[in-house]
Amino acid sequence: MKTPDIARYFVDDDATFTIAATDLLGQYGDMRYALLYSKIFFPEFVEVDGSIFLKVDEDDKRAELFSVRRKTSTMPLAQSEASFNSEEVGYLFRRDHQISSDAIEIKLAHIIADAWRDRLSRLYPSRTFSVSVLDPDESGSVYSVEFFEVR
Repeated sequence: MKTPDIARYFVDDDATFTIAATDLLGQYGDMRYALLYSKIFFPEFVEVDGSIFLKVDEDDKRAELFSVRRKTSTMPLAQSEASFNSEEVGYLFRRDHQISSDAIEIKLAHIIADAWRDRLSRLYPSRTFSVSVLDPDESGSVYSVEFFEVR
């Protein structure tokens, strides 16, 4: 799916389509892209030392690094978990300089947060998680999604 093909049906200012998204999927969609993007919305998680982490890939060392840092850090556990469980939405994709509005990034961040919230509650029904969208001032960079366990 090439962005220019669907860009003419997209309104940047409010991150909406001018025709039904299902029509666009039928015309431009690709199941391989759907599977690729599903990893953003329904990631895998791993538990280390009682904490739940995003599993980025098989070689991801964030959870192990957390375990090492946790022994020497004075940072509260929730804050420490959140720092390891953050995804910068603006850096997930190549930058499209034709997009002049933050609306796309904001809307996508909230969709990701909703999906993570649902997945975490289904995978860990006895636990409670806080999933948040951070604006660039809070994250120090771009719109981000983060989570930590509420204890």
